[in-house]
Amino acid sequence: FDTSILPICKDSLGWMFNRLDTNYDLLLDQSELGSIYLDKNEQCTKAFFNSCDTYKDSLISNNEWCYCFQRQQDPPCQTELSNIQKRQGIKKLLGQYIPLCDEDGYYKPTQCHGSVGQCWCVDRYGNEVIGSRTNGVAGCDIAAKVIELYV
Repeated sequence: FDTSILPICKDSLGWMFNRLDTNYDLLLDQSELGSIYLDKNEQCTKAFFNSCDTYKDSLISNNEWCYCFQRQQDPPCQTELSNIQKRQGIKKLLGQYIPLCDEDGYYKPTQCHGSVGQCWCVDRYGNEVIGSRTNGVAGCDIAAKVIELYV
């Protein structure tokens, strides 16, 4: 079994490819992609997938699929940090909230705004956990482990 052809996608991208690949050949043909085209309001879907077809064979391989979705997106926390750095330029703005990123560029579970003295919990995409904002340190690492168990 050739493991080099297995999907290189992270998280839900690999799952979605496998879900669409109904004949299990590790390629998405037009009939398999057709299930995505059901929404007539999505005019860009077909053009997007055509741009993913780097081999121009009317098939989307698992690697083409993964690259297509991952090529244009940096991890969310890293993206926000880069945007802040672009806006600030050389000077540092006092009181500016600076997100804390993990080694993969996603948000750390605990975020704090030092100049206001508040901390809160977020998921890896930076979405705040409702009711977690507190003055001082928030117990997000424990909450994140509990959430992982249910996801």
